[in-house]
Amino acid sequence: MKESLISISFLVFMAGCGPATIQGLRDNPAGVVTFEVDSNYQAVYHKVITQARERHQVRGDWFINPPEANVSVSSSTGVYLTIDIKAISDNRTKVTTYYAYHAWKNAALEVQQWCTDLNSQ
Repeated sequence: MKESLISISFLVFMAGCGPATIQGLRDNPAGVVTFEVDSNYQAVYHKVITQARERHQVRGDWFINPPEANVSVSSSTGVYLTIDIKAISDNRTKVTTYYAYHAWKNAALEVQQWCTDLNSQ
């Protein structure tokens, strides 16, 4: 009985945790949303990280060579959302959002809306 309670407690704990790393989420997402934006990757990165910081604990990195960026949303238990931003050309960007749980699909779609709004500015 005691062993079964320990096993159940462990499963409940693990179900509440997101993947521990950004790469872990990329390798095993609950889902992925991919789209392209008619904008420079740096502008897309700044829009995404600004919007995400208003709502979540985030980490962001951007690089010049290769021209790409990443924004990840996490808590103390793991990474829940990671957004890869890659330049296709000077004014075209590919955005791929990986989410850890199906409940986060709306957040991934919200990222797409932020970037669509960027196109209309």
